[in-house]
Amino acid sequence: MVVLIGDEQTLYVEALSRIIIDLASSMKIDKACTFEQMQSHLQTGKPFDLVFFDPSLCADNEWGRQKIFDTYGQRYRFIILATSKDMEPCQMALQLGVKGYIHKSSDATIVMQAIQTVLQGDIYYSSEYQAKPKTIYTEKEILLAKIGVSTRQFHTLQLMDKGFSNKEIARELGITESTVKTHVAN
Repeated sequence: MVVLIGDEQTLYVEALSRIIIDLASSMKIDKACTFEQMQSHLQTGKPFDLVFFDPSLCADNEWGRQKIFDTYGQRYRFIILATSKDMEPCQMALQLGVKGYIHKSSDATIVMQAIQTVLQGDIYYSSEYQAKPKTIYTEKEILLAKIGVSTRQFHTLQLMDKGFSNKEIARELGITESTVKTHVAN
């Protein structure tokens, strides 16, 4: 079995490597501590059984992060190493094909459960992300997330396209005119 760990924190990569080796000493582990290294490993076409990925590895490169999922999301089983306990990115990642989602503060037991669950072909996300689940995202919501536009920004732009003034948009959406201007600017 071959595993790729992509995380900028070398100490975390080493600790996760030890947990994985404790689970199955026959696993081979490749490590990437930069976005470029991660991309390079994935481009080799090596048959990784699991890919652990901290999206903050490419925090300065939103397009690059999206490209990784678009290009390799169907080929490899990704487990996200999240730094935030926000539910929205978790659900969106699962909708985009990510097979596992765990918080970086998870203990070794959770990591091992995630590995076993994903290797069995199931989807795993730790309990922090199971409250208030939204299981289905529309194609529009996925597309908007890919291009970095919020649903509220989209609604603002739709009303603008219909010829509404900023004041009318604010009234229609129940927001301030200043917020409308911010949505349009972004």
